[in-house]
Amino acid sequence: MANIDDVIIIVVSKTSVSISRAGFGVTMWIGQVSDTLQSERFKLYSTATDLTDAGFPTTHPAVLWATIHKSGDIKPSTFAIGRRIPGTPESDEVEITTPDAGSWVATINGTPVTFVASGVDTNETISAGLATAITLADLPVVAVQQASPNEEKFDITHITGGGSYTLSIAEPGSGASTTVNTAETPAEAWATAYAAISTATTAKQWFYLNIEDRDDATIKLAAAQVTTDEKIGIFQSSDADMLTGTTPNLGDDLKTLGYKRVMLFYKSDDLSLADAAMAGVAAAANLDAANGQITWNNKALVGVVTDDLDTSSKANLLLAGASTYIEIGGSGHTQTQSVEGEFMRTQTTIDWTSARMQEDAFGALGGTPTKINLDTTGIGTFIAIVKNRLDIGVTNGHFTSDFDPVATGPNPEDIDEADKNAGILRNLVGIAKFAQAIRKVFIQVDLTV
Repeated sequence: MANIDDVIIIVVSKTSVSISRAGFGVTMWIGQVSDTLQSERFKLYSTATDLTDAGFPTTHPAVLWATIHKSGDIKPSTFAIGRRIPGTPESDEVEITTPDAGSWVATINGTPVTFVASGVDTNETISAGLATAITLADLPVVAVQQASPNEEKFDITHITGGGSYTLSIAEPGSGASTTVNTAETPAEAWATAYAAISTATTAKQWFYLNIEDRDDATIKLAAAQVTTDEKIGIFQSSDADMLTGTTPNLGDDLKTLGYKRVMLFYKSDDLSLADAAMAGVAAAANLDAANGQITWNNKALVGVVTDDLDTSSKANLLLAGASTYIEIGGSGHTQTQSVEGEFMRTQTTIDWTSARMQEDAFGALGGTPTKINLDTTGIGTFIAIVKNRLDIGVTNGHFTSDFDPVATGPNPEDIDEADKNAGILRNLVGIAKFAQAIRKVFIQVDLTV
């Protein structure tokens, strides 16, 4: 007699289903990067040295950003570079024709660089001196080299295209001034680049966004995108209208849109990367660790200079929804808010709670070898999941320990028949209270004799 196993062979295996976890510790920087430096639209790195090892020049904006982003005592483990296709750089040649002694001043986009010529300097040595001085100034907008050894000319070129620069050379004394204005071939449209980068990654691989651009139009596009995609955008602007309170201005425009996911730093110098440093501080905070939630206010930004702002300017910037980095008590401190006016940590707590609770619930559904019944026991399973995550939130500093979180669910008999037939559990409710941070302290001391 044949055994049934000889006729029917069945293999049953049990596997656990998992969901990718939201990466709250990763910042993505989007800027112009040639495909010879990075062919991928989205790529993870650990340090700025990883970029230079890959061939990025030390003056490339991505390297300057990564250096500041990772400069804190506590720093994020990884960051991402999102590649925007550059425009075509154009090169200009500047010729020195008179070897006058004195200060030669090259001004690039408003930043002056000086070479002092002596009476023995020639056209060639002045050209080489100016080229070297500009290079040593570490301006990320340009690359400079002498046209060829012993020539009285030097070439000036944007590292990436899509921008523009103005170069003026002022000769000593009453000498002539040479001005060069170059508008380069535009870079890939920002929205096109973002769409391509998003296709190359997954939504959960990064959380914070910095961008190379400082212009209003691109910041507005990026702000709208992080709001739609439920990320956090940390941007930077030197918009003078915010400083003076002139409306409309960039901050006022973003504030009117009610963006709670957007922080906009005012910095008088576009090259002082407060946005990079702040994103590094935020991404280094482990939202899954005990006391991991942080306040973004009163933070020191390593490698970032403070702005000297008078009372009126600070009031105008606050009104525009801008954040600042100023000196308080002899050291630099952030004064932060979302452009909407809410604390940034409020939004990160909301996002952390949503993502982790979704992962917990999915793990319960996908990780059990049997079904979870829509009965008192099954409903209790999910009530416990909600309560457990809120309790973790208390430990991690998201919620106050002064209130014990509560989780409730429906009684089985109260569930609609259509939901029962469809296997839908509704009306799970979790209640917790935000842990508010101390931002200002009033102290009264009464002294008696």
